[in-house]
Amino acid sequence: MNIAKSQTRLMDDFILFIILSIAGAFSRLLYNQLRKTINKEHPPSKKTETKTASQKEERYDKTLKPYS
Repeated sequence: MNIAKSQTRLMDDFILFIILSIAGAFSRLLYNQLRKTINKEHPPSKKTETKTASQKEERYDKTLKPYS
């Protein structure tokens, strides 16, 4: 009797896993489609800032707080 219950529980968990996987994939597809639509209507700015290595080090030095 216990074996039958555990097999049923295992099957229920597996079915729930499959349903949640399908729901997750479907929501991801919807999200990607929405993002494409938004990017068509409001394209992201073409201006990109590139930082040089010295600017990156400068920022790193500012965030580094020595223990004193």
